[in-house]
Amino acid sequence: MFGTGLVVALRRRIARLRGPQPAPPGRVVAPGPAPRGAEPLPSPIRAPVLAAGGPPRGAPYVLALSMVKNEQDIIEPFIRHAAGLADFLLLLDNRSVDATRRIALDCARELGNVAVADTPDFGYTQSARMTALLHHAQDAYFADFVLLLDADEFLAVPDRDALHAALAAIPPGGAGLLPWRTHVVRAEDGAAADPPRDMRWRRKAEPTQFYKLALRLDGRPAGDLTVHQGSHSATRSDGTPVPTVTLDGLPLLHFPVRSLAQIRAKGIAGWAAYLARDPRARQHVQAFQWRDAFDDVADGRMETAADLSRVSLGYAVPPGQAPAELIDDPPPVEYQRRHSTGAFADPLALVARSWEASLTAPVALLDGLAPRRDGKAAEGIGGTAFTGDWHWQNLFVDVAPFRFVAELLQPASVLDIGCGVGAYLDLFRRCGATTVLGLDGMSAAASVLRDDEYRVADLALPQDLGRRFDLVLCLEVAEHLDAAAHATLVETIARHAAGMVVFSAADLGQPGHGHISCKPVADWLALWAAHGWSPDYGLSCAMRALSTLSWFRRNLLVLRRGPAEPWQADRLAAIGARPFAWYGQAPGIRHFPMTEPMPDPPAGYRTEAKETT
Repeated sequence: MFGTGLVVALRRRIARLRGPQPAPPGRVVAPGPAPRGAEPLPSPIRAPVLAAGGPPRGAPYVLALSMVKNEQDIIEPFIRHAAGLADFLLLLDNRSVDATRRIALDCARELGNVAVADTPDFGYTQSARMTALLHHAQDAYFADFVLLLDADEFLAVPDRDALHAALAAIPPGGAGLLPWRTHVVRAEDGAAADPPRDMRWRRKAEPTQFYKLALRLDGRPAGDLTVHQGSHSATRSDGTPVPTVTLDGLPLLHFPVRSLAQIRAKGIAGWAAYLARDPRARQHVQAFQWRDAFDDVADGRMETAADLSRVSLGYAVPPGQAPAELIDDPPPVEYQRRHSTGAFADPLALVARSWEASLTAPVALLDGLAPRRDGKAAEGIGGTAFTGDWHWQNLFVDVAPFRFVAELLQPASVLDIGCGVGAYLDLFRRCGATTVLGLDGMSAAASVLRDDEYRVADLALPQDLGRRFDLVLCLEVAEHLDAAAHATLVETIARHAAGMVVFSAADLGQPGHGHISCKPVADWLALWAAHGWSPDYGLSCAMRALSTLSWFRRNLLVLRRGPAEPWQADRLAAIGARPFAWYGQAPGIRHFPMTEPMPDPPAGYRTEAKETT
């Protein structure tokens, strides 16, 4: 948390924090429609990888992972760049207090191959969070390559083919070292109004060469890997380093210092986040670049364009080393802003809100979840449900994956078939849905829903509500019905879905109360295909990666009405065929992703060679 030293520094420097702001480029309004003459926005939730036909058989699947904090000036170019090169981008927001998260979600809606989630930590626990993100994401996507990137880092390759060719040099089970090429701000140029596009000058050579990691996993789990602070290195569970090869042909264009507003705010809030992680960071000489920026702000040495340039040229240069010679090298990064202007946040507002965030707990959306009124439910009709008592005593809720879907799709109406107590409908309602309806076999009195939001139904029988919903959920319900009713259940879901479904059903051998008809995901995919529905691989895996509950990590599917490229169902079926050892979890609401340790082997997925899909 922010200490008394920071309070003193803030009081000394607060009048100066409202220094010169980067002028917006003037060609973008965000949020809102595209500028006059711009290409129309693509349909929401449509990933470029899908439009391009997806990865052909034999092509690698590339996953990009990033943890971001207060990067509103550069986050949109970064997302467009990373999502254009990787098959999917997973962003973990580290309690940003500026527009970073909003911009990221806007980009996710437009691009379709981006997911956004949250970490509850204020402190900059990058090693722990990136390690957890890697473990959870790889156990969902089983990617061939994983890129560990910050929002100010851009891959210097023209397209996916060039990226794949560069990554192929990494030995199996090893890591590629991507060298920084640091771009700077010169005093005569002033602050970058549209980073990174207008940051054309960079160091000719790095005084001390730093690298970031690209991991080659070839479809294997990554549970034995630890990513270290800064994502500069990784070790295995036995402490041995991951073997590396330097990828000189795949440099990272690095834009760490962009404007006075940015470096002032990051110097204070960034250093405070490091101190929240380790109060002795100053003695340990950790993150010396942010420590020095903080000291510059606190002592009045961050006032002019010359100060900005001095910090920019000396970023991550150890004491005693001279800044490098500069060369004019415009970054080959093309983008069109639609959701941001390139301006950094007001530094005083950012510092104030960061201070508040350091002293408060993050918002937990389903705090206080309870039945709407007293009353015990009778046994469910037709054997399709349990009592309300049982549901509340065994309440399992996984907020993060469904919050992501709620914020991404923004459905106005949601139907949950087999809703239990209605917890997920309550979550969607809190995220903006105006109409929610749940079907199940117990009394509405035991739920969180109003009487007009709940209908008692035998889910083994056909249901027809006479309308469609923007989104239909059916979560871990089918295994409680006789197998002969599975087609009827799918018909009921499809009849009421306007175009999007989130579905999960118990896999073969999955333990649980009342499981009478489990089947593998391949069988469910075939049944959905027979009804004209196809899976969205990227979003299905994103929900799995953000899930804590083991059955969601194994079974969740996002489905769309209409055909899709066969590789998506093939990959999901191949993942479903991987050996998986189930493990027990206690009831409760999981408010945030990746905060519950994954099980130790042999629980979960086994490590073995990738499938040929």
